[in-house]
Amino acid sequence: MNFRKNKGRVQVSFTIYLLSTAALFFFVIAIAISALVSNQYSRTMWSRQLDSTQSSMAVSAGQIAQVLNSAKVAAVAAREEAEIAGYLYGNFSSESDNVHARRAALNKILLAVNKSPSLQGLFFLKADGSLCGYSSRWSFLTEEKKHPFAQDEQLKEAKFGYGATWIGPYQLADLTQNPATEVSMSNVMILGAIKERYLLSYEKEARVLVTLAAVSVPELCDCFDYLCTDGDRVTMVNGQGECIISLGAPWQQGVVDCWPCLDTDAQGGCMRWDSSGGEKLYVVYQKIPSTDWFLVKTTSAKLFQQDLKVLRLNVVWITLGLLVATIAFYAIWSHQMTRSLERLSWAMEKMREGDLSLRIQEPMRIREYETIRTHFNRMADSIEQLLKETKQMERDRVTLEARALQTQLSPHMIFNSISAIRRMATALGVEQISGMLSALAKLLHPVFREWRLSWTIREELAHLDNYIVLLKLRYGDAVDLHICIPEEMRECLIPCFVLQPVLENCFEHSTRRSDVLSVSICAMQTDDRISIAVEDNGGGIEPKIMETLRAQMARTEENAIGSHGIGLYNVHRKLQLLCGRDSGITIESNPGIGTKVTLKIRTNVNK
Repeated sequence: MNFRKNKGRVQVSFTIYLLSTAALFFFVIAIAISALVSNQYSRTMWSRQLDSTQSSMAVSAGQIAQVLNSAKVAAVAAREEAEIAGYLYGNFSSESDNVHARRAALNKILLAVNKSPSLQGLFFLKADGSLCGYSSRWSFLTEEKKHPFAQDEQLKEAKFGYGATWIGPYQLADLTQNPATEVSMSNVMILGAIKERYLLSYEKEARVLVTLAAVSVPELCDCFDYLCTDGDRVTMVNGQGECIISLGAPWQQGVVDCWPCLDTDAQGGCMRWDSSGGEKLYVVYQKIPSTDWFLVKTTSAKLFQQDLKVLRLNVVWITLGLLVATIAFYAIWSHQMTRSLERLSWAMEKMREGDLSLRIQEPMRIREYETIRTHFNRMADSIEQLLKETKQMERDRVTLEARALQTQLSPHMIFNSISAIRRMATALGVEQISGMLSALAKLLHPVFREWRLSWTIREELAHLDNYIVLLKLRYGDAVDLHICIPEEMRECLIPCFVLQPVLENCFEHSTRRSDVLSVSICAMQTDDRISIAVEDNGGGIEPKIMETLRAQMARTEENAIGSHGIGLYNVHRKLQLLCGRDSGITIESNPGIGTKVTLKIRTNVNK
């Protein structure tokens, strides 16, 4: 089942939880990606579009500069013509000479304008204020009187020399003084003013001559009309921001709206600008070389936003499609993943119910799950083994308690009996028996009085001294005991009464090879381990008896103990019960040489 109720709460399976979490996660990621991709793509496309537009405008500005320079060169060359120079600088004695020179100059001007595609007209403003010249839209423009153009502020500011100062915009009406002329971009005239000072030989003061080169507007428009697409407006403005040429929108006189926001000190740039009508526009501008004029392109942000909306919608649909495909793939993959997890969960549930025999036999593909499976099987083996050991320890505990009840004696009765025998031995004059009974009383005193599981090695040796007194009373000088235990080790805790049975075994079950039985007790400590070796020089243990002893040490059933090694087995079991399974005794014996019994004790004994 995928759902389960637990104390009023509904629990879902890991598969459903994984799928729901993944679906939510992927959905959030999809929305974030769609937003980031569309925004990043829009910024990238806008940046590329701006770079492309600015590069194109730089090319167009260079072409415009070439057209202006070509018009300037053509105007300067025309001014050097003899007929034109004769009329401009000449001093005529009669009116007929003046008319003849003017007619010849106008013919040359006509030829120069028709010869140069960059020139729309060529005019000369003489020092006396008169204007003469030719335009492709007027046959002749001549004025003998002072023309108002001579007082134009832009002309007054024109620099001296052969460098052209580009001024404008002007209308044809400004030259013809015809107010009826329509004011439109088709009548716009862009003038290059070349102002020079000259001095005639018979005059004392220099005169000023201004050459006005009217540039062909269609040729200028051809330089940048490709920049104007649907919804765009490209404008060429002068140094004061006044509109000279405008493409893509109706031409209007005056300063363009975005001019105050432009950085005119830079060669070009781009910006986002909110118009006075609230429309959001993107503005790209580029300075025209050799002039203080600019090309300005404005694009409505709505056009760009429409493309961006389409892009975002496409990204959303693509992302949703990928999301559905990803979730479907993830569902299949998670089913494969969780199937192994469900097997593990089922096995753990069975173990919780008490079935410890269950093992997961089939290997799993995923390494982590295979590790869990292996550890689960090992854990089940360990629990099963631990239960067996626990049951065995419980049986041992019951056996020990029953045996303790069976062997429980009254200490008062035993000591009274020993005291009575001792007084009788003293009365009969048998002092040796009296000494043995006194040593026996001291030996039994801690057995009946000390209800402890462990004590120090020093206390163990003090208890062993009473047994040695009995041995010497019995064997006399045939006993030689050596104790080699460092003083710093004698405060270590060990289980009580573990050395006396081993020492007793040396005297009771070994055949001496000499008159003196030598026994040594040595100890050493390594980390939390203590080894106490009891070694004698007796005759050793026969191989068959040795095999029997070792087999008995490996058993846990006390009813399997034979007639040999009861004391050693008791010590071995006591060490294992109190100090752990890795504690106990080991027996090494060489027939004819001696026997060595080693007690291995872990120091963290139960107190």
